[in-house]
Amino acid sequence: MTITLTIANQKGGVGKTSTVYHLARAAILADMRVLAIDLDQQGNLTTFLAGESASTGQASVADVLTQAVPVDQAIVSGLWDGLDLLPVTSGEALAATRHQLTSDPGGNHKLAEALATVAGRYDLILIDTAPAIDALTFNALVAASQVLVVTQSSELALAGISPLFETIAKMRKYFNPALAVTGFLPSLHEQQTLSGKHYLEALAENAAEIDVPVLAPIPRSAAVRDSAQTRHGLDEWASPNAQDLTNLYASHLTAILNH
Repeated sequence: MTITLTIANQKGGVGKTSTVYHLARAAILADMRVLAIDLDQQGNLTTFLAGESASTGQASVADVLTQAVPVDQAIVSGLWDGLDLLPVTSGEALAATRHQLTSDPGGNHKLAEALATVAGRYDLILIDTAPAIDALTFNALVAASQVLVVTQSSELALAGISPLFETIAKMRKYFNPALAVTGFLPSLHEQQTLSGKHYLEALAENAAEIDVPVLAPIPRSAAVRDSAQTRHGLDEWASPNAQDLTNLYASHLTAILNH
């Protein structure tokens, strides 16, 4: 059975793309077949996971959402064996697609319909979303079996959680009643600071009220950022804490698979 996981938060800079990157690597190390989908017009996940294999002339996720091409014609090989990517090749094209989906009565279902034709090829599908609650995020939530809320370790990030959960509740009610919330994943966490400790306590209280687990936080670490930007797995990274981080993402992958 394929698990489709959307990584979401309408706040930018919280670590969504790096989470998708490192979860993809964890899944590859677990011998899983993985499809990563870039739904952020910035295209950072495409840069990290595809590089030159997703050129400007390549069919993209925008073409799939507008049904210009079938999804299997837009998928490219990813960075590692066993990994495929549905890329962004033009941020402007994806932005235009977002507007088009908004006016389409069936616009929220386009990604789910496309993935239904290829999902059987993969064990895990990971969807990276933009820092927004819009038609692209709606598509990601309708297509998903689970959603993981990645949130930065700060009070401002905590304040933005309620609108996202209102959106998730609406997606469940009207479009995807089976959508499960895997949990909160605190990212860029600074445990040694008073604000970091306070944030985790506040997040735990909020999460308990809605019965959502809080996963072990990802610490603020140059290895997390630099390994993705240089297109390496943490298991390949020469850093004193890289193995600990590798194990942490593997643990989070296990939590997702067992949810």
